[in-house]
Amino acid sequence: MKKAFLFIIMLVMMSSLGARERVVYTINDAWEFSRTAADAAADGGWETVNIPHTWNAGDGDDEVPGMYRGQAWYRKNVTVPAEFSDRRALIYFEGANQEVELYVNGSHVGSHIGGYTRFCFDITPFLKFGEKNLFAVNVNNRYNPDIPPLSADFTFYGGIYRDIYLKFISPVHVATNDHASSGVYIRTPEVSEESASVEVTVLLSNDSGAKADVVVENLICDAEGKAVKSEKTAVKLAAGETKEYVSKKNMLIDWPCLWDMDNPYLYRLYTRVYDRKSGELLDEVAETFGLRWFSFSADKGFFLNGKHRKLIGTCRHQDFYRKGNALRDEFHIQDIMLIKKMGGNFLRVSHYPQDPVVMEMCDRLGIVTSVEIPVVNAVTESQAFLDNAVNMAVEMVRQDFNRPSVMIWGYMNEILLRQPYSTDEELAEYYPVVEKVARALENRLREEDPSRYTMMAFHNAPERYEKAHLTEIPMIMGWNLYQGWYEPDINEFQRLLDRAHETYKGKVLIVTEYGPGVDPRLHTTAPERFDFSQDYGLIYHSHYVREMAKRPFIAGSSLWNLNDFYSESRVDAVPHVNSKGIVGLDREIKDTYLLYRALLSSVPYLAVGQREWKARGGAETSGGACLQSVPVFTNASEVELFLNGE
Repeated sequence: MKKAFLFIIMLVMMSSLGARERVVYTINDAWEFSRTAADAAADGGWETVNIPHTWNAGDGDDEVPGMYRGQAWYRKNVTVPAEFSDRRALIYFEGANQEVELYVNGSHVGSHIGGYTRFCFDITPFLKFGEKNLFAVNVNNRYNPDIPPLSADFTFYGGIYRDIYLKFISPVHVATNDHASSGVYIRTPEVSEESASVEVTVLLSNDSGAKADVVVENLICDAEGKAVKSEKTAVKLAAGETKEYVSKKNMLIDWPCLWDMDNPYLYRLYTRVYDRKSGELLDEVAETFGLRWFSFSADKGFFLNGKHRKLIGTCRHQDFYRKGNALRDEFHIQDIMLIKKMGGNFLRVSHYPQDPVVMEMCDRLGIVTSVEIPVVNAVTESQAFLDNAVNMAVEMVRQDFNRPSVMIWGYMNEILLRQPYSTDEELAEYYPVVEKVARALENRLREEDPSRYTMMAFHNAPERYEKAHLTEIPMIMGWNLYQGWYEPDINEFQRLLDRAHETYKGKVLIVTEYGPGVDPRLHTTAPERFDFSQDYGLIYHSHYVREMAKRPFIAGSSLWNLNDFYSESRVDAVPHVNSKGIVGLDREIKDTYLLYRALLSSVPYLAVGQREWKARGGAETSGGACLQSVPVFTNASEVELFLNGE
């Protein structure tokens, strides 16, 4: 079936070659892979794999300590039709961890550093059109002190773990050389219920050998495809030139449909490039966007389109049972649907940018997001580390710039948790370096996108962050708090919230992490800290939600975590797994998920908990019976219980 489908795609592509629209197709299937080959030309030791792929998928489930971190090769022969020879050819990687070198027909094309953002290469000069072409990719997930993350409580998988695709475009086109962005940037400087202004910046490239005289059209359509506004501008490009074109006037939309959590309305912008003389369509890019305005208040929390909304949701890792992070799109879609079904309206995309379909789903479902780069636990005192971190931030912003769901850019998580030094003298030299990295990232993020907020996530050691001046830098302070889990007194949680509000006046506060380990197999009638039982998980989450609801100055929260995830170094109830998810590695629903669905869902909901506890027993309690309580979750004012029809 898949082969037939690909054949149909190729027929459609061939029939449209008279036009200049972009042609895109994946090359995910049937790569050769070797972890032992010295180079792409080596014989023996190759196996056939499909992309997405990681060579660490089994490390979380085996009993062997550690995991392979090093280099590996992927190679594939691809026939490129001769009919594409008058176009530019590009290859896109949605993600590969973490150092990549690309070769085409034995020639080095380019390299990329960083495991969580997209990247692309122009491969036109290296291709043989109408013939087979050998693509070879060297990927390395070794520890590199100059590449964040240095360490973290998650597994650093190696491999090409997101989609790869080829793109063929006209030599005169919307630019593809700006950090794998679309080349189109949509700003909405003024939005209200009555009107909205839309400003479009387009990057144009002329990769032909002659000057180009083109007309750029920006056409806005509503969700039904009806044209709303358009504007055209003539632009001249020299041979080999990339130019920034900004629409001369803002396009005004009267009585716009606003993007909101309950009605995530999306407009579509078509950017078209025409040859000015012939009128031929040379290129087209389509981008969705939303019209909304938002703000954060240090005392009153979050407002979307003028209405107060409490942000409540989860963090999320891109893991799945026995697959590691090599997930097809449907796995990502399923996770975002779980958040929406639960009634969540917020996703902290942590601790790194994730598959683009994650952001697309948040746009479509009305889930507000924060996205962050993987600067976690510590920094390296090198210029290369700083440069790589800043480049990751730029890639993150430009690739998700048009997303209406994105309202926060994050850039450090618990950066002083695992300090590389222990003495006061050493830390006195280390803290200014951390501050330098933080300020460089903060400044660059605000320069790239002044319309959104910035955030840093701290752990409960405020004195460290104050000494490094980090509490002064971000617009939003995120707090990862685990009182009642890593710290004994659960009631210290609300006291910490009140102290933070009093101490850091004028700072917006979000609880960016909280949660206990919960193993769905474990139950108890006497729940307590560190027992990993579902029963203690309910006590913990109920307490945290209740205390945050009492405090309007808490703008929002993202529990840790939507799903259990692999962490090679952990030795918890299940080795190599962090079990703080409200669903399991295989997305088994835990009682903690049912609790949130009852608390947050706007539709009638009723569920009986402890569904997996099928074999029960215990000491006689009264009247010859063993009495055990069963949790029931509902948002109804009352419920009835029927047993055997009564």
